[in-house]
Amino acid sequence: GYNRDLHSFPTRRSSDLVVIWLSTDGGLTQSHNLGTTANDGSAEVTLPCLNTNQARIFVFGLGNNFFDCSNTNFTISSNRPTIAGSAIGGAVDASCSRTVTFSATVDDDCSVSAADVNVTASVLSSAATLGPLTVVESQSASDRVSITGSVNVFGLTASPATVRIVVTANDGCGNTAATFIETTVTDQTAPVISCPVDLTFECDDIGDFGAASATDNCDPNPAL
Repeated sequence: GYNRDLHSFPTRRSSDLVVIWLSTDGGLTQSHNLGTTANDGSAEVTLPCLNTNQARIFVFGLGNNFFDCSNTNFTISSNRPTIAGSAIGGAVDASCSRTVTFSATVDDDCSVSAADVNVTASVLSSAATLGPLTVVESQSASDRVSITGSVNVFGLTASPATVRIVVTANDGCGNTAATFIETTVTDQTAPVISCPVDLTFECDDIGDFGAASATDNCDPNPAL
């Protein structure tokens, strides 16, 4: 990610200012201008997002040709974003529905944009149906994105139903990270059995005793 490097260089008073350059090929070329600073012997610079084990710092006097450079190569590396989150499931209601809520944060050592964060939802083993996914992504800082969201789960065909939220992020250095958050939705409501009304028959009577029926919040045709 964006790194800061404190570099010391010899002062030569022929120039009041120096220009600092980064080389990523062991000093063969100078590819990144890191800025201009006072010729006072040290400077703190921000390194770009890249990966190399052949980095060197070059210091040029502004307006003349003298320079200093790192004696040896050093390494610059950028890390993938880190993603942490949680989700809350639970039992469905009388209409066999439950809203799953979730939250997550994406952090990076470089920079990450809310526009480069993607969230999807699925239910494993087709044990339920998902409604539209609602996601709010907020740019908390240049290196952090905060996520909140929800998805309605209904029509369970098995219990528990596992809901998986997948968060994918690309940082400013081109690194990609992904993680998933899981929670379960359950049906804890037993079917309701309705029996025929009580009837009285004489010993020799032949009558219709009626039939029992059942209803369930999730199963439209519960078996008796």
